[in-house]
Amino acid sequence: MNKSKTISAHVTSETIAKIDHLAKLENRSRSQLTGAVVELGGDLPHEAWTALLQIKAMGTTEDWQALQQDLTRTLLNHRYRLLQQKMSTQGDRQWLDTIKIAKNFIDINLPIRIFILEGCRTRRFLNVP
Repeated sequence: MNKSKTISAHVTSETIAKIDHLAKLENRSRSQLTGAVVELGGDLPHEAWTALLQIKAMGTTEDWQALQQDLTRTLLNHRYRLLQQKMSTQGDRQWLDTIKIAKNFIDINLPIRIFILEGCRTRRFLNVP
């Protein structure tokens, strides 16, 4: 296991408030959320960072918002494909038992319904702590 280290970052109070709000919604700590973001950023190639920094420096507020919407759409689409793949390749009985209370809502739109489920149910299905 890799040994983790602490790093610091300079962000606005507004950004900290947003992170704290998201951490509360996800039932995670500020450190866990920022760590995930830093990990993702560390895995991006140089070209992605160059583009990101140029968009931030030269773009408008609307450009930044469009980028956020594109990233959100990409993440949601990837999660949806992952859930579909997991459902088709593995019948996770324990997870299925957790959604029995929602069985009246499960119909031919099962993948869409499961995509909508939030929080611990989705994390439990994906075996994410």
